[in-house]
Amino acid sequence: MTLFMFSRFLFGVFFWFCLGVGSLYAQHPDPKVVPIRLPDSLRSGSREFSGLAIHGDRLFLLCENRDDHLKKPTQGIYSLKLAELDRCLADTNTVIEDFAYHHLAGLDEVSRRIKGYQGLESIAFAGDKFFVTVESSMDADAGYLLTGIFSNHTFELDTSRVLALPKPKLPDGSHVFNAGFEALVPLGRRLFAFYEFNGFINNYAYKINVARASRTPVRVDKTPFRLTDMTRWKGRRTVAINYFFPLKAEAIYQEGLAGEDSVWIHNSNGSLRPFARLVVCRVGRKRVKIEKSYAMPEKYWTSNWEGITRYRNGVLLVNDKFTKGGKPESQLIFVSLKSE
Repeated sequence: MTLFMFSRFLFGVFFWFCLGVGSLYAQHPDPKVVPIRLPDSLRSGSREFSGLAIHGDRLFLLCENRDDHLKKPTQGIYSLKLAELDRCLADTNTVIEDFAYHHLAGLDEVSRRIKGYQGLESIAFAGDKFFVTVESSMDADAGYLLTGIFSNHTFELDTSRVLALPKPKLPDGSHVFNAGFEALVPLGRRLFAFYEFNGFINNYAYKINVARASRTPVRVDKTPFRLTDMTRWKGRRTVAINYFFPLKAEAIYQEGLAGEDSVWIHNSNGSLRPFARLVVCRVGRKRVKIEKSYAMPEKYWTSNWEGITRYRNGVLLVNDKFTKGGKPESQLIFVSLKSE
């Protein structure tokens, strides 16, 4: 074994130990990724999925629920039976057949009241209650947390409860382009809402007391690229999506990168490329610490991963859409984080 191979082995062992799943799989650093075949109605990319969550015996896929010319195709929430999901994981030639559409009641009323409403970005459950975050326009000073009840296959927002989540500001007082609270994680009796951009000198998430409709800032380690969703893993540890897409308007995500991070997003000729990885976080009482990062297989870097949720021995990821053969397409994949 060469010194390089031995170093990779040690890195893998340490990563999986930090994840809380020390196993023989640490000898194989690349995670196993299983694509799940969606039906054409969900795969088309027109839904623009923005979040994932499991509740009961179903996986829920949050659509962006925009309020522009794409309002109709991005409405509501879809769900798949977990039994159907297992069938597709066991046989990758199988296509999801059993899925349902769920109306999101009350959103039209709430969206009219929110300045700069642009859509929904994350979803979480606590019993029969559900929570979603709202992305707002760049000139709006806050994103928002909405809550409601899920009953009889219907989501109904409580239109009287809208909690503002003030956005952090750049030194000149402006906001980061196209950034919102994209990750929502229930831990104990609290919800944690994470901002997409965490390249400030001082970064923070909100620890939310839902019963009191109050929020408390919690410091977050400086993190490169975009934090697009997060799921609880084990104890106080979480796994998040850390994604970079080379848009000129989002040049801020290229600034101040450490050498290794800069290498990930550049081709050999110096041009920019997309990059996707998972990061392991430890959510403490006063600080969220980024413990380790782990690159996704390169073939999955071009997908703008927007949703993540833990499932069995790994995580499920969904993207909003990416272009394949000139057509937009949504993907749902399972990433194994343990040996079989």
